[in-house]
Amino acid sequence: MEIQMLKAGHGDCFLIKLKTDDDTPYNILVDSGTAISYSVHNEKIIDKFLEENILDLIIITHSDEDHIKGFSRLFNKLLKCPTKRSRIKKVIYNSPHEIAKHLQRPTYPLVKKTRDLSTDTSAASAKEIQELLFDLELLEDKVVLNDGNGDIQENGISITYLAPTESTLEAFHDQYLRDMQKRVDKDAETRGKRESDYDSEIETLMLNTEIHKLSAYNRVSIAAIIKENSTESALIMLGDGDYEIVCDKLISMGFTRDNKLMANYTKLSHHGSVGNLSNEFLELVDCSNFLISTDGTRYNHPDKKTLARIWQYNRNSVFYFNYEGRIEELFRNEPLSPYKRQCIVQRSIYVP
Repeated sequence: MEIQMLKAGHGDCFLIKLKTDDDTPYNILVDSGTAISYSVHNEKIIDKFLEENILDLIIITHSDEDHIKGFSRLFNKLLKCPTKRSRIKKVIYNSPHEIAKHLQRPTYPLVKKTRDLSTDTSAASAKEIQELLFDLELLEDKVVLNDGNGDIQENGISITYLAPTESTLEAFHDQYLRDMQKRVDKDAETRGKRESDYDSEIETLMLNTEIHKLSAYNRVSIAAIIKENSTESALIMLGDGDYEIVCDKLISMGFTRDNKLMANYTKLSHHGSVGNLSNEFLELVDCSNFLISTDGTRYNHPDKKTLARIWQYNRNSVFYFNYEGRIEELFRNEPLSPYKRQCIVQRSIYVP
């Protein structure tokens, strides 16, 4: 297994390369980052990859613009290049249209070339991406839930979905309808000024037990265990998902404090935001390596208390970042902290 944590601005973009039981490649792209990060950093990488490889699966975790905006550029290019389009086998995306169908709510017909790029909301981006996928004949007529029906078992590759749930689909759908009345995300500037906790020391933050409520867009995020059976390597990809939902699913799968889910790496939810991270998740998962994808520019992610909470449970945990500068910023108030050595900038990770 190889994990490439591409530069994605304050978002996510992961290229995951696996091997099947017969040693053939199985490649997954998870999210595409912001529009700017995709065009500046990742467009050439993805273009070159599609010239030489098959992309077996794209997972679009949810509809926030920092996860899907890059797909606008990629999918528009694919419309003009049938050769590259043929190299993409499957896309998993809980689009607003398919969610409405699943919930038996009113839907509007998907019509080609109806995109409106004058809007600047996650809801508008979600609408644009579903229409592009419709144009490309890659929009699947179903949604993925954590009920086991959408799980993938294919030639030694297993993907088990940990989230979302039916109730989170309903909450998202209601919020999406409200947001489609907006032309601009008026809350973005306020969210961008979110204060950090970087002036606090790790040992102090270990005593902090606060959690935060997640938005409807984040709670509908797809989370999954991606496993390469030949090596038994496992990666937990949490998108911007809800730790409580993930814990409930893990418990239903039979995992406990004494029978933990073994994982080589965990991509932390919401770019290392503390969210509703609790000890319950850390008690159910045996993992010492955590991935944090963000440049920190908009929301001051990650929360330092996230790292502190994980270190309180496992002092040997190591955190991998995809941007230089985040580590120095996190430890600006304690530059000599021994914990700082357990934070590494590394965008390409090989799992034996």
